Amino acid sequence: NRGNAVIYVGGGWNEKVKINKNKSLEALEKTLKIYYDLLAEREAKKRSDIAIVRIEQLYPLHNEKLKKLPWCQDVRYVQEEPENMGAWEFLKPHLEVFAPKIRYVGRERSCVSATGSFQQHKQEQNRFMQEAFE
Repeated sequence: NRGNAVIYVGGGWNEKVKINKNKSLEALEKTLKIYYDLLAEREAKKRSDIAIVRIEQLYPLHNEKLKKLPWCQDVRYVQEEPENMGAWEFLKPHLEVFAPKIRYVGRERSCVSATGSFQQHKQEQNRFMQEAFE
């Protein structure tokens, strides 16, 4: 058992893969601001077994760099956007090569990018933060 990993997808022009040096087994993925929320949640839950990996450029996606990441059986992709609006739809087939059982954690599919209610936004975010660290 090698621990857990979190995969992050964010914006940026330079292709970077950063590994937050912890033991790595389970992968979580996240986008944009949620990265810092995951860091805070990991610290609050004292989950030092979870590493956070950030991939800051989606295209071109460098699979040779992805191969070097510490993949495992239980992989989670975390993003703040609804399932059909973030990078999940694009990345899923690429990540399934390394993690065939990858699981999405985030907001459900929606025709709008935001709930329109701060209270509902917080409830949704709390739900998927809990799910990400199960």
